[in-house]
This record gives sequence, C-alpha cells and structure tokens, in this order.
Amino acid sequence: MKRNLTKTLLVFILAAVFGVGAFFALSPVTADAASDEPIMRIALFSDLHVEYGLQKNEKPMRPATAKSVQYAKELTDNKGFDVVLVGGDMSGGRGYWKNQAAVTRTKNSIYETLAKASKDGKVLFVSGNHDADPSLIVKTPAGGDFSGDYGNIMKSKVGKFVSALYADDVKKGLSPYNELLCYRYTINGMEFIGLNTPYLGVEGNESLCAEQTAWLTAEMKKIGKSKTVFLLCHYPKTSIGTMDTPAKTSASQCQVDLNKLFSQYPNIIYCYGHVHSGNLYWAKNNTSELVKPEGKSTQVAKGIFSNTGIVAAHMGSMAYYENTLQPGSLSIEDPVVCQFVAVDVYANRISFRVHNTGEQTPPGGKREIGALTIARNMAAQFGLPETEGVLDSVNSNKPATNTLTLTLTGDSPDKTSDVTDSVDTPITDSGSVSDVPSAPVNPSTGGDVNVPSNVPSEEIPVVPPEDVEDREDTDTTTSGTDDGDVVKKGSAGTVLIIVLCVVGVIVIGAGVAVAVLVKKKK
Repeated sequence: MKRNLTKTLLVFILAAVFGVGAFFALSPVTADAASDEPIMRIALFSDLHVEYGLQKNEKPMRPATAKSVQYAKELTDNKGFDVVLVGGDMSGGRGYWKNQAAVTRTKNSIYETLAKASKDGKVLFVSGNHDADPSLIVKTPAGGDFSGDYGNIMKSKVGKFVSALYADDVKKGLSPYNELLCYRYTINGMEFIGLNTPYLGVEGNESLCAEQTAWLTAEMKKIGKSKTVFLLCHYPKTSIGTMDTPAKTSASQCQVDLNKLFSQYPNIIYCYGHVHSGNLYWAKNNTSELVKPEGKSTQVAKGIFSNTGIVAAHMGSMAYYENTLQPGSLSIEDPVVCQFVAVDVYANRISFRVHNTGEQTPPGGKREIGALTIARNMAAQFGLPETEGVLDSVNSNKPATNTLTLTLTGDSPDKTSDVTDSVDTPITDSGSVSDVPSAPVNPSTGGDVNVPSNVPSEEIPVVPPEDVEDREDTDTTTSGTDDGDVVKKGSAGTVLIIVLCVVGVIVIGAGVAVAVLVKKKK
C-alpha cells in the first residue's frame, strides 16, 4: 500500500511540475526577454535659464536643477547615462552679468552639473534664442568665450566632431566668434546631430540659416535611413525661426526644407525645448503628452507602437513658469515643477519616460509618468544579431489584432486627430485639439511661449493610442504600462487554458491522494 501511495504522490508531483513548467514556458513573455537591459541610456534636459542673478554665485545652478540631475543619475544605479542631451537656453540675459569671467564660470558650472548624470562626461548642447545674451551684455571680445557656443566644451569632454559647420564656413567674418552652427557625433553606434541657434552678428536672431539646413541634408544622406538619429534643436520643428536669416533666406524656406527632410528620414528622433510656460508643455500622466510618434502609428505589442514618421520629443524643462502652480515669471528661486526625459534604447524598441523632479507635480498629474515605447530594430546599428532586434508582431505578415491607425494633427487639413481601430470603429480620443487651450502669450519675458499662430497643431499635446479608453472588444489600453510589460499577441487565451490545466492537475492529484489514504485506513 505504501508503495502505491508513493507512486501516486510521485505521479501527482510530476504532473504538477509539468503543469507549472508549461505555464511559465507558454505564459506572456517580454518582447525583449533575452536581453532586458538597455543598450544605451540617454537623458534629455532643456531650458535651465541660469540667470536672474544666479550668475553672481560661485555655484550658479539652481538647487532644483542639481536635484534633478542627481535623481537622473540614481535611475541608472548611479552608473550614469551614456549621453546627456541639453536643448538650449542654458542661460540668458536677465539679471546682471558683471564680466566675461561670470560668463565662463556659468558655462563651466552648467556642464559640470549636467555631467554628473553622465557615465563619462558626454554632454551634448545646442544653443537657444537666449544663450547669446550674456556675451552681448559683457561684450565678449572677438574670438572670446562666446556664451552661445559650447563647442569647445564638447570637443574637450566628448571628443572631435564627426562633422561640423562653423560661421566662417558660411562666410569669413560673418560672426565675430566663428560660432559653431551644427555638429555631428557618433557615440557607441548612435548618431547625434545638433543644430545651434546662430547669432551671426544679428542680435535677437531666432532662426536657423539655410546653410545649416543644407549641411543637415548632406549629413542625413551620409547616414541614410537605417540608423536612428537623435536630432537636437531648441525649437519645436514647426516653428523654426521667426525672422529672415543672415543668409537672406526666409525662415519659412528653412521650415519647408526641414519638413521635406523629416518626410524623407523617418529614422529621426527630433528633440527640442523652448516652450515651457503655461500648462500645455508639461506631462501630467503620460509621456505621450510630450513625446509624439508622427505619421501612422500601429500598436504591434502591448505598450509598443510602430510609426511611419519621425518622433518629436519635447525634452521637458528645468524652468516651468506662468502656470497654475507658479503664476509669475521665472526668478532666482526654484521652479516648483521640473521635468526631464529618460530614453532607454533596446535591441527592438526605444522607450521614453518623463520624470517629475520638482517640488510639485502638475495639477492632477502623477509623480511617475507612464512610458511611451516605439518599435525600432536597433540590432544592426549596435552590431547585435538581427533576431534580437525583431518583435514577433512587428515584422510579421499577419495583421495585428489590435492595430490602431493614428493620423497626428498637422497631417490632415482639418487638424483633428483620426484614431480608429482595425475595423474603423471610432475610439474615444479624450485629447482632441478642441479641448486644448490656446498657448499663453508673454511678451515681457522674451517670447518663450509665443508660438506663432501658423504653427501646425501637431505641437499641441494630443493623446495618442496609449491613452485610448478601454474597450471590451479590443485590448488597446496601454496607459501607464511599464516598458518591460510587453506581452506577445494572443497569449491571454493560452495563459487561461494553462492555468485551468494546472488547477485541474492539482485537484485530480489531491483527490487521488485522499482516496488512497481513505482506502488505507479501511
């Protein structure tokens, strides 16, 4: 009898082990299960505005900015990001700039602070519309340390540029500082391009020049369409410039040239700052409020979207102001809301997540912002086996069961979002353009928030598919989904069957064991 009982229990144990093994073998797995560590980590910061009297201090950085940088470093277990990108307006002309020494000290302090978030000092800058002001105030001598040019810092800390364009390349003597206009780096396989806001001897210039867009076009032809490129510029891509450029090419023509380039190279991730006033340009609950995959977007796995256009990524700000929480202008004091964006690059996807690091979060918003993830085969770019960069449902010939079509505003003449599921059934879009208030105007503070009236509405936050309301007949909700929670399509039914099988095996085994024990007692 004991032998029979032992055999029965052994069979029961083996069946249970088999059932549990089958459950874990066939249950949902992440799309990146083989390698769930990022290949590269990138931090996006913008609009520090170290001015207002801060420049008088030996350490001019605001405590809130230093705190944000420390928070960013801790996200990487204190290892640091591979690259830190800074989107312009590091400083400005407000407050008293005493002399050139204050300009140089402030620039060095800005680099040293942001470098603490970097693994080995790789910080890339572009200038904004305010960065030339300190040098214009102190009258930096020709050839001196121009406040709007961080090129020498980058060359000394990051290394030589792959390619670059200087003012003298456009015309000898065009700028007294021979300022850096554009540059390109290749870092650990990733391509980075920066477009500075040029001074070129024209005070108040807020436009790119034609030579910059021509240089950019040539560099993109060299790179091609297969590699992801982080393109860094201070302005939203639909408001590049508000005046004629020194080369006498209208800003609108530069805009046309850039739009053509964006349509030709969907491998661009366009990172920008500039707009940080009012309640429109911060993220409350989802990174999709600041980072937008353009073109038509398809949900290829839970929480992952494949899109046909570029990705436009607002970089957040260390200086939000004139909003519900902080009605007044910027000052020497810490802004109550600060946000930056962490970007994790995997073999088969790129994940963006906004982080709140200020004293408060936007009203009704979350401290932990939901991520936005796009499918992107990065394997070849980083020299990995091709299979590591492929999501099962991305390159499949079968249509995804939860496909979404997203035409972002600006692509259609009526400037409304067109979000439908795979059977063209309208899905509620709670972020329609009509619900978004117009941008505030603040002429007294340099026009940071004065987005031109002709700016296409794609730069106004529109809620993409991850914010779509849940529906019983289609699983499209991804709001707040962690990047690691990438479930393979069609696995839910399989999981349910396996769970029922495991439960059945346990019940049957327990029943057999009880029956044997009862029989033994008799």
